[in-house]
Amino acid sequence: MTLVARIDVSEQAAAVRPHAEAETDPAMAESALLLPALAAPVPALRTPALRNRAILFELSGLNPGAVFSVHHSGVVIGRASASTIVVKDGGVSWEHAALTNRHDGFYVEDLRSLNGTFLNEARVERPVLLADGDQLRLGGSNTVFKFSMMGEFEESVLRNLFALTLRDSLTHLFNHRHFEERLRGELALAKRQGETSSVLVVDIDHFNTVNARFGHNVGDAVLKLIASTLLKLMRPEDVVARLDGGKFAVVLHATSARNALILGERVCHRVSAISLEPSVRGLALTASVGLASVGDTEHAESAEALLLRAQQASREANACGGNRTRVAAPNQ
Repeated sequence: MTLVARIDVSEQAAAVRPHAEAETDPAMAESALLLPALAAPVPALRTPALRNRAILFELSGLNPGAVFSVHHSGVVIGRASASTIVVKDGGVSWEHAALTNRHDGFYVEDLRSLNGTFLNEARVERPVLLADGDQLRLGGSNTVFKFSMMGEFEESVLRNLFALTLRDSLTHLFNHRHFEERLRGELALAKRQGETSSVLVVDIDHFNTVNARFGHNVGDAVLKLIASTLLKLMRPEDVVARLDGGKFAVVLHATSARNALILGERVCHRVSAISLEPSVRGLALTASVGLASVGDTEHAESAEALLLRAQQASREANACGGNRTRVAAPNQ
């Protein structure tokens, strides 16, 4: 089915918006008002702010700086997708720990995890009352949370600052730096679980020409359309990022090279089906997709090396005329 986007060049920002990321990343709904929230003046408070919101702040792990609300009904932390707070770290059990709300505050308890839960480096043997500033470490993983009680404004500022460090300001996809961090975590997890991980690099063909011929307003609109298209094609567990210019990348969780190739071809098809007619005449979009995969039976490969292989494959696809997917040569 052809995807048609009718765009009035004078109203690019209003007419073209990225896919509603709340469907794949709940934090995006709160980071949409990022800059206004930070720029707004702080109202004078006549009374101390009410510190009635419990949060977990990730000090170290796959997403340092992330802020998680601790619901009044409590939360479950674990690697299972059904957990309230999902931690995709191989050292974390499927259901690792829980925070429960009792009459005198929040308690942490270990859920018979494999490697234990530690409160301020003391192993949790029974439910323990949490105090503001306490640190939780999950088993033998690198994931450490800080428990805090704070007001609504403080929590909002923390979330906004975190989003600034992770997101591309135009497309709201993850940025290059965070993408490589997530890729390193994915490779470590895949190796422990004996799975294959794949990376796609999606490069818009002749993107510099788009900006030169039609202007940066149209170029920005194209970037948002590509971001929206990629998000709709990927699963919630996949990581979609904008690297720079007209180049995007995707970490495909537990995806074989064969299935990644099918997805790469689907990306090419969807991008070439985007139409900006009649507002922008003569602009046809295509993409060159590079694919690189690594499995547990192969030699160890860094995230940087895997990404470079995918980028080289996308350049080779572009050199062959674009609008196609090229598989990177195996890691030697």
